Amino acid sequence: MIKRVLIFLLVILLVIGIASCDTTDSPTENSCSLSAEPLNDANGYLVTYKAEKTGDGVMTKLTYVDNTGTITVENPELPWQKTFTFSNENQNAKMTAEGKTTNGSLRIEIFGTVGVGNFTASDDCSSSSN
Repeated sequence: MIKRVLIFLLVILLVIGIASCDTTDSPTENSCSLSAEPLNDANGYLVTYKAEKTGDGVMTKLTYVDNTGTITVENPELPWQKTFTFSNENQNAKMTAEGKTTNGSLRIEIFGTVGVGNFTASDDCSSSSN
């Protein structure tokens, strides 16, 4: 009789243990590698670089080109923006970024204007755990 009670209790504990296991999948983190580069020579253009996020997006590195060369910003606080006028001939605006998101997005954009001419380029990365 005691043996049956012990087996019964063991079965009950086993059922409770299996029922309490978490079977939900954990969200997948999406690594992002972004790049934006318009095809225009940016000389004389007023250029605005922008970076932004939604949700849990985290940008770990951002690079852009200005009159002095390539600038790298580690872990930029988002939203981020930089505006200046290109003064070097045959220089192109360019922006890249790296980051990650599980339930959100990252986006980079370049806007350039001179007179009536303009250019734009952008890239984005998103992920949803729903």
